Amino acid sequence: MRALALALLVLASPAAATAPPLPLDTIAAGCSGGVTGGGTVMRILADGRLVRLTLGRAGTTPRIDQLGFDLALYQRLAQALDEGGFNRLQGGPPGNITCWLERVWATGRGWRVQWAGTEPPATWPDEVRAAFAALRGA
Repeated sequence: MRALALALLVLASPAAATAPPLPLDTIAAGCSGGVTGGGTVMRILADGRLVRLTLGRAGTTPRIDQLGFDLALYQRLAQALDEGGFNRLQGGPPGNITCWLERVWATGRGWRVQWAGTEPPATWPDEVRAAFAALRGA
């Protein structure tokens, strides 16, 4: 009985508790809208974890697919967004189909731009346009 009580105390102590995962920088690219209101978002975290969220119709629960890890892809995307001045870009109004690109840092701060249609504005830097295409195609 004494051993059971001691084991319960150890398990209940804060040191034995599982800490939530630390937040990571994240880059996401998505498109949604049209007749169904559904869409797909590709998200990559700074540890290289690649996730696809698919929403079949507006108002439904998204399907989440873990697609593996690609740390080199995250590093290339982050560099492209930095070099292309992503956090200074301005988006536009939504459309029937609206796409977006966002980057959120572990601090919770981030930048998101949206535009009507499936291709980023032609006036944007090539690095940012290529980053959107690379993440959507991952």
